[in-house]
Amino acid sequence: MKEQTRTRLDGLEALRWFAAAAIIVYHAATIPGRAPADGVVAVVRSFDYGVPLFYVLSAFAIWYGYSQLVRTWPGARHFYRRRFFRIAPMFYVMLAFYCVMLGFDVEPRKLLTSVMFVFNLVPSDVEGIVWASWSIGVEMLFYAIVPLLALAIRNGRRATVFLGAAIGVQVVWHAAFEGTTGTAAKFGQFSLLNYLCFFAAGIAALYAYQLAERDERRRLRVGRALVAVSLVSVVALVALGSHSAPLVRSTWAVVLAALVVGVALAPDRVLVNRATRSLGAASFSLYLLHPVVLGFLDRAGVTDRAYETAGGVGGFVVIVALTFAAVIPASLMTYRWIERPAYRWAGRGALRGPRPAPKDREPVQGPADAAVPDQVR
Repeated sequence: MKEQTRTRLDGLEALRWFAAAAIIVYHAATIPGRAPADGVVAVVRSFDYGVPLFYVLSAFAIWYGYSQLVRTWPGARHFYRRRFFRIAPMFYVMLAFYCVMLGFDVEPRKLLTSVMFVFNLVPSDVEGIVWASWSIGVEMLFYAIVPLLALAIRNGRRATVFLGAAIGVQVVWHAAFEGTTGTAAKFGQFSLLNYLCFFAAGIAALYAYQLAERDERRRLRVGRALVAVSLVSVVALVALGSHSAPLVRSTWAVVLAALVVGVALAPDRVLVNRATRSLGAASFSLYLLHPVVLGFLDRAGVTDRAYETAGGVGGFVVIVALTFAAVIPASLMTYRWIERPAYRWAGRGALRGPRPAPKDREPVQGPADAAVPDQVR
């Protein structure tokens, strides 16, 4: 089996932290009945693109570390094992927690689809039991088809064709569910097909990165230019306000892909440092735990008091600060004691013959991996 080794890309790990942070801020602004000032909502509503950023990172990292390996059955089996144990342990802990909080009043079918990570395929279960777990379901479905995609997408040209096809699928999918409500609307929104263009953008981004990294003299210059242009584009898209139109979503996919390539080429210390890498490694726990913290603050009356005393903007800032203050240490602990041990155990003896990459040269993952990166572990 061909060994696929790569230099570690710390910038991808750091970007996972920024993706998780954006999602936390977004959810803090969308607590039912607790809306901050209109100006805050107008800006923060685009922070939910932290989830698509996870998807772009996930696809980029998987193609960086696994695209050759998964074209064989032993390699695909290794990939599935490591992806499962990167996500399942912490997810199952949270699933058990929510079942307890719900008094075990959970439909057996819904519990089974969550345990099997197929709830995104069932319209009535698409949101899952674990809060915001729909994105993890999308990620797991993408993992399922990675070996097939890797067999078909072997170069930048094919990756570009796939991106175009994924954008076309998104346009058709959006049109098919436009005007629907209830279960149908949620199924359309939280489907893999609705987010496939972001995974496709991540794959195309990997080939763009490989092309740009060949010239060492221009690498940093190109990377910094991409970061600058993509950040300016993000600001423009936020100001545009049109949030879910297919053309806007497709533009977001390209912009986020450019950001990933830029940071991979030129990991500036402001964005990529020990703190952001550590928080990026724990981003899956950050994603899963922050709804619990927000829910606790709301039920304890802290959210109401914050808005009453500090106003629409000040109250929002207080809630965001309290959420980060609680969820960061908790996530670092669950990553250390649940996620990392399970993942390392999964890597033992998973392959016979050459391993996919030495530990110190591992590549990255998505929300689950998310969902993802820890460096394609």
